[in-house]
Amino acid sequence: MFFLEKLKTQFRYFAKKRELLKRVAILIVSSGRTGTKFFEYFFNQIDSKAIVFHEPKPDFFNLGVKKIRGGKSRKHIIKEIVLNRGKLLRKITKSKNVKNSTYIESNPFLYPILNEFSSVFKSVKIIYITRNPKTYLISAYNK
Repeated sequence: MFFLEKLKTQFRYFAKKRELLKRVAILIVSSGRTGTKFFEYFFNQIDSKAIVFHEPKPDFFNLGVKKIRGGKSRKHIIKEIVLNRGKLLRKITKSKNVKNSTYIESNPFLYPILNEFSSVFKSVKIIYITRNPKTYLISAYNK
């Protein structure tokens, strides 16, 4: 029975990975407090078939920190991306007609693991947004 369960788990993993490999990803990364929530709204307005998220759960903050500290291998990070974003996409694609649409995620916490995303999606485009540090501090303080 254990072998059969392990086989099912592997099959589900590869099904999720196959689904992600069909898609182009646009990742919007920033230093924070740069209006990335706006981009979720903006891309949903201009492309109704795009799959757009702002900091979906898990947001991978902890995974990025563990990578920086040397606690997680590239293989482990890729597996986490596949399992979590694959699950998210399967849920969305069942409810919308978005078979091979573009996946767009605005998330400032992806920066440490951007290289691993390129192994998961068909192709990855990265938009990196910066903000003037003076206005960043004011915005963070007012939050």
